[in-house]
Formats: sequence, C-alpha cells, structure tokens
Amino acid sequence: MKLYADHGARRTAQLVADLGALLIIAVSVWLAMDLYDLVSKLRAPGVELVEAGGSLRELSASAAAQAGRLPLVGDELAAALGRGSAVADRLVDAGNKQMSAVDSTALWLSVLLVLVPVSLLLVSWLPLRARFVRQATAARRLARLGESHVDLLALRALANLPLHTLAEPGIDLVGAWRAGDRETMAKLADKELRRVGLRLAKSHVQ
Repeated sequence: MKLYADHGARRTAQLVADLGALLIIAVSVWLAMDLYDLVSKLRAPGVELVEAGGSLRELSASAAAQAGRLPLVGDELAAALGRGSAVADRLVDAGNKQMSAVDSTALWLSVLLVLVPVSLLLVSWLPLRARFVRQATAARRLARLGESHVDLLALRALANLPLHTLAEPGIDLVGAWRAGDRETMAKLADKELRRVGLRLAKSHVQ
C-alpha cells in the first residue's frame, strides 16, 4: 500500500494534511471532554434538591414519629407532618430530573462537538487520501510488473493528456506509442505516475 507521494512537495502537503486532520480530531475530543465537565457543573442545583429532599424526608419522618406520641392530637399532627415526606419526594424527583437533563445535554453537546469536525473530515480529507492511496498503489503495482505494464501507464497518460498537447505540431505521441518507442513510453509512463505522485523506476527509463 502506497500512503504518500514520492515527490517532496506533494508528500509534505499530504503529511501536513494528515497531521492537521489528527490535530482537529484530538482538539475536538479535548474540547468535548472540557465542555462535558463544564456543563456537568450545572448538576449542582439538582444535587442540592436531592440532598434537601432527603433531609426533609428524614426530618418529616422523625417529627411525625415524635408527634404520634402526643396524647389527643398526636395522630392528626403526625399525619400533617407526614405530608412533608410527599414534598420531599417531589424535591428528590425534581433534582433527579434536573441532573438527568444536564447529563443528557452534556453528552450530546460533547458528541456533536466531535461529530461535526469528524464528519467534515470524512467528506473532504478522507476521500482524497483514500483516492490517492488506491490510485498510487495500483500505479506502483503496474510499474513494477514490467515493460508491458509501463505501456499501459503510457496509454493512460495519453488518455489523460489535454487535446492541445496531443495536437501539438511536430510531436506525434500517439504514433510513438504505436511504434513502441521505449523512450516515449517511459516519458509518458513517468508523466502518468507523476500525476498520482510517484516516480517511474529507473530500470524502465532508457
């Protein structure tokens, strides 16, 4: 598998692009984790509600138990104080819902912060890199298989050349290709390999 071009400038550009993509992913993950921690701090009111509800439930239960021992009005007072447990339950429920909402918000914001740049890379950087690897690997394999495959690369170069180049007076590239001119074949094959960022092996350049 051919990951990078043979030519310095293009290889440098590919390395910079790859490092940039990795840096974007790393920064996105770091920012997402930081954002998660920041948003998670909003759980504090919910935690306080749960703690307050728990304390109120214990206090109501204790007060109701003590009031139940009083003569005459003990049962009614205990029932009234016992209603505090229902209020405490609502406080605890509200606190849990608030914490759950904060946790969900923190998670999805963090996921989006990573997903957006990664998605952009998947539709921009990755297809270009995958296309280069696929073309360069196939072209290098052809170039290494011998002269007949160099001829195929030369033919592909002819197909990719602009029409004005083919129609240039005094230059009959098609005729040279048909005649099997090895020098022309090598130049054309080298031109095609250069298009995908590779060099023709010296053994094929005569």
